[in-house]
Amino acid sequence: MKNSNLKKETSRLLKRVLITAGMVVVGFALLILLLTPLRNWGARKYLNAGDQKLANLEYVSAEIEYQKAGILTPLSADVRLKIDLAQNAETDITRLRDFSTINDARSTINDLKAIDAQNDPMALTKLSRTFIERNQPQMAVAASEKATSLKENYRDGLLYLAIAYDRAARGGTIRKTSVDYLLSKSAEALTAAHKSDPAYFAEFPAAK
Repeated sequence: MKNSNLKKETSRLLKRVLITAGMVVVGFALLILLLTPLRNWGARKYLNAGDQKLANLEYVSAEIEYQKAGILTPLSADVRLKIDLAQNAETDITRLRDFSTINDARSTINDLKAIDAQNDPMALTKLSRTFIERNQPQMAVAASEKATSLKENYRDGLLYLAIAYDRAARGGTIRKTSVDYLLSKSAEALTAAHKSDPAYFAEFPAAK
């Protein structure tokens, strides 16, 4: 008799546990369904804020906004792509070509078009100098890179490329990995400039 009552009590207890667990699962599922639209709205808000920052070339600030969106939607491929874009653009502004068109970033679009329109190494080097004077070192890098790709061992193009890389590394708020990369590229360009015309550099006194 006692065993029979114990079995019944155990059965009732098990049913209560199963019912409670089921209610918890259903409640959790409903909570997710209710919160998903809110999370998506919040993520979109941060993505838009990140896009505005990136359009203004504020790379680190843009990445922070994208990371906020990622917290709300951790499985979003769009967020990951935006973070990658912000990081890659720190060292290569041409990565923003499509982004700038979509987001109507007129200044970046016009500057890239100016570089695209030129195919003369000397003109591109002059354009690079203009960008440096305007405190736009990333655009100067793009112009000088095109100049040196069109004319191999072009001393002036390499010199301005070295300057542009150095200014890009020191002129903005970017990650240390990007700073180190740009400074190494500046050193490479300067070394290449020396090799392209040793006699030119021999005219200058060695630094003490």
